[in-house]
Amino acid sequence: MTQAYLIEIEGRWYARYRKPDGKWTHKSMRTSKKALAQANYSVFLKKLEERELQFSDVVPVTFGELVEEYLEYVRSHKSRAWYENQRLYIKGPEKRPDKKRKTSILDFFGTDTLTTRITPRMIEKYAQHRRQFAKGTTVNKELACIRHMMKKAAEWNNVAVNPALKVKDLPDDSTVRERFLAPDEYQLLLRTASDGGVGHAWNLPVEPFTDTREFVVIGTNTGLRRAELLHLEFSDIDWERRVLTVKRKPHLDFHPKNYQQRFVPLTDDAYEALRNLLARKHPSSGFVFHKSDGSRWLDVSNAFQSLVRRAGLKTDPSDNVTIHTLRHTFGSWLAIAGVPMRTIQKLMGHNSIMTTERYAHLAQDNLTQAVKKIGFVTNPVTTQPPARIIPRRRLAKSSRISGAEGGSRTPTALRPQDPKSWRLQRSQEKRSPFHCTTSVVVAVR
Repeated sequence: MTQAYLIEIEGRWYARYRKPDGKWTHKSMRTSKKALAQANYSVFLKKLEERELQFSDVVPVTFGELVEEYLEYVRSHKSRAWYENQRLYIKGPEKRPDKKRKTSILDFFGTDTLTTRITPRMIEKYAQHRRQFAKGTTVNKELACIRHMMKKAAEWNNVAVNPALKVKDLPDDSTVRERFLAPDEYQLLLRTASDGGVGHAWNLPVEPFTDTREFVVIGTNTGLRRAELLHLEFSDIDWERRVLTVKRKPHLDFHPKNYQQRFVPLTDDAYEALRNLLARKHPSSGFVFHKSDGSRWLDVSNAFQSLVRRAGLKTDPSDNVTIHTLRHTFGSWLAIAGVPMRTIQKLMGHNSIMTTERYAHLAQDNLTQAVKKIGFVTNPVTTQPPARIIPRRRLAKSSRISGAEGGSRTPTALRPQDPKSWRLQRSQEKRSPFHCTTSVVVAVR
């Protein structure tokens, strides 16, 4: 891609650009008016790109052709979930048009637009347009899709340089859900699930999901994500070591987030729940949560929300109890118990410690106790500082000088203390940073 920009020098406008040899130069736009200079610059930039294409290996294609080639690459090299997300960002929903989206990446840039005509400014305009209808976090995901697609275009010689490299993300305006279950809410869910009443999953034909109690127990005590729970198999459990393994399963087209395999020790409640499910599992199924015919449940959100409503926990829409709340409860309870953040990161499978630090504020009691340890500096009356350790050699020497132990004679009225010994004692006290009497020294020993 041509590297050039418009600049004003001493009242005249110039186009500054990089030559094929890498050196920068400039060309006059022959005007002092900015509007005319911008028009002349557009014509000059087009000619410059055409001239560069004649001496480069870049073969521009239409944006529509690039999209099809890129999606085919993603389909064969990435997971199915990742492919679906990329296709959604680029083309939009297939069956149900999204009125909130207004336009997709393909609609904005145009099917017939050449890849060499896509500039960083065009990508920034797309982000500005989408920000009117979506949060900045959502737009940043779409920008990441554009970056990756244009990166592949540069590798395929469809563009000279990735135009999205210098495009900055929008500010993160996402709302972090901090909802987690209190112990009494957790017990309420278990009692409601045990009292009867079942919900229905979204899948058709309608079939009741009867394992809601075990689902809540395992989700809260292991911190597994929803997809990890629904893809969990009994072969993933080491019954002797009482450890659960979250791992990739190519035969199910499933992998954990960030492709990270992890091991989660089982609590007594989680172990008992898994044993109950094992006792009534389908003979031909290895899934922990399965239907009556042994097939895997694809989604149990409706059944879980039915449980939440019956328990009376669903109130404010921004503070709803969802399946992911079970995972968040697991991390929150660990933080409250004083578990180190690194340990929580490993148990929950976070790729970055920054994600785990969302639970740091829950460990406030531990932080308060840590800060109280320096209270003797600001309040020495009520807080006792750490005891000063006196070396054994200095202690013995002080004792001899003071007459507490053998080595000097005790002064009396008839035999006063030797003046030399008295002067030595005074000089020893001056050198010591802490003045200690004989009784204090003996007490320390």
